[in-house]
Amino acid sequence: MGLMIDELGTYEQLERMTVLLTRVNAAKGRLFGGIVAVDTGKFATYNASDEQLLVAREISMIFTYMNIDTVWQSFCDAYNGIFAFLEKFDADYERLGGGSTSVLAKEWPNYIRSELDRVIRDARTNLRLLD
Repeated sequence: MGLMIDELGTYEQLERMTVLLTRVNAAKGRLFGGIVAVDTGKFATYNASDEQLLVAREISMIFTYMNIDTVWQSFCDAYNGIFAFLEKFDADYERLGGGSTSVLAKEWPNYIRSELDRVIRDARTNLRLLD
């Protein structure tokens, strides 16, 4: 597990981390963590012009942040590093597992694709609150 965590970034490997505004970073963490980024109950109490637009701005900042070349490259590096680790794991598992196979590397792209799709769907749902 430690090898996979290293691919995501640690204090020793800071080039995988980027600083982002606290509120936006918290929203990014909730959105990518599968937690609702916008509490609909709280959102309903926000001032329609200022506070609700601020929430929409923060959500859009998450995607602006992800589109920064260095951030996207860091995501790709982490993705590829984990993929390589899973390929090695699958090969070792098959070699040492007595004929059993592991398909973690094969499933990794599908998992990431489904997670990115979920993030987009959740963000769109949050932005529909502005209607």
